[in-house]
Amino acid sequence: MNYAQYPGEPELSYEKELYGEYQIYAQVWTSRSRARQGYLHPWAERRWEIPWGWLQVRVGSWFSHETQTFQGRQLGYMPDTAGGAPNVLDPEVYSLSFIRRVYDSEYISPGGWYLIERTGDLHRHRGRTITLAGYSWLRTALGRQWEALFGLRYEYWQRKLRHTPIVAAQEVPLKTFQDAHLLPALLIKYRWAEQHSLRLGGNFTLIRPPLPSQVPLRFFDFMYAYYWSGDLALSTAQNYNAELRYEWLSDRNNLLAVGIFYKYLRNLPEIYMTPASYTAVFNYSNRRRKWGEVMGIELEARKTLWENQRNRAWGYFTLALSESALEQPLWRKIDRLEGRLQGHSPIVGNLGIIYQYAQWEAALFANYTHRQIWAIGFDPYIFPHILENSRWTGEFQVSYKVGRWEVRAAILDFINMPYKRIQWVGNTKRRSSDGQAIPLQERWSYRGYLTLRYRVSQ
Repeated sequence: MNYAQYPGEPELSYEKELYGEYQIYAQVWTSRSRARQGYLHPWAERRWEIPWGWLQVRVGSWFSHETQTFQGRQLGYMPDTAGGAPNVLDPEVYSLSFIRRVYDSEYISPGGWYLIERTGDLHRHRGRTITLAGYSWLRTALGRQWEALFGLRYEYWQRKLRHTPIVAAQEVPLKTFQDAHLLPALLIKYRWAEQHSLRLGGNFTLIRPPLPSQVPLRFFDFMYAYYWSGDLALSTAQNYNAELRYEWLSDRNNLLAVGIFYKYLRNLPEIYMTPASYTAVFNYSNRRRKWGEVMGIELEARKTLWENQRNRAWGYFTLALSESALEQPLWRKIDRLEGRLQGHSPIVGNLGIIYQYAQWEAALFANYTHRQIWAIGFDPYIFPHILENSRWTGEFQVSYKVGRWEVRAAILDFINMPYKRIQWVGNTKRRSSDGQAIPLQERWSYRGYLTLRYRVSQ
């Protein structure tokens, strides 16, 4: 999920200007965001041979701590004749009672432009997210044909939001979110031949809202002329999953599989435009979608490319083709944008190549994500959905093992093809480039991370 001009890069600067007949406002938005995350995942596993097959048990725990900070400032130039400008902005923009002027009247620039401060109390905020979980699973074989796995995880999640008001020098609490869930999983596998099997599984998972979606930071985007804001009412969404999968497995690294999957979503965070706002100023906000569903087909292939005593190279490929629905069931709206879930991509592909030599390992991964809805419009002909065009991303990893230690360094999104946000009138089918309204190109961005692992037993 993405949010209007909310930075994903360490530092961004935006300048939006409208001149000529529609000279209204020029804005400069600067911001800096940082994020740190650490996690700990100890676990133990044991296997026993029993009369009817074998029994395997794993017990583990999980701890994750993440901190996100944001510091922004929003300045703008507003003409002193703004009252006579076209009425496309909210009256709040024109009213000096809702802003703080940086300079007095003697500092008005030539042409009668006021330099005004639009920075609010929430432009400096910080969020801390903690996840604690304990889990166990039991896996067993019943003869040579049947296998079963039952897993259970208890997860506690807490997020504390704090902010620094303009008139204060210290942070104050904004809101605390917390919940706990018991998450079961079940898997049954039937092998009717040495290399052929059928797998049926189901589980219950959670969807946590991104931190920016929960901060009610009101912002006006002058490129698209709409307001934007997060929502403190957003909370965790639920995801019920089911899968039926056929596997042809000759060995661990040579696999061909095809499966069908179904997801039932509850209270899903969603970006939408307030319907009553389209006659004046567009207002985008966040809400919880009561329900939605996704169904599709997934293909997977793994293959050993080359191997000897010290070297091994293998690759994998996955492709998921799916459709989603919310107002109408799936079978009534396949390949139509209206009724599709926001943030759902109907085509997702992944490709990976891994090379191992002694203690070294190098890996190259690529991902393709097809076009998806970035924000839901009020009406397909008055204000259509804003779409995020398809794009490629990539990742490169290098790891080195010394005894029980492993150090892994990676750069993520190194081929990150910036996506465009566009609108298509009608929302029903593919449109030509001439029919795209105000395409907006995103910036390139890169992320790096370092992982340190320790194995208790060899």
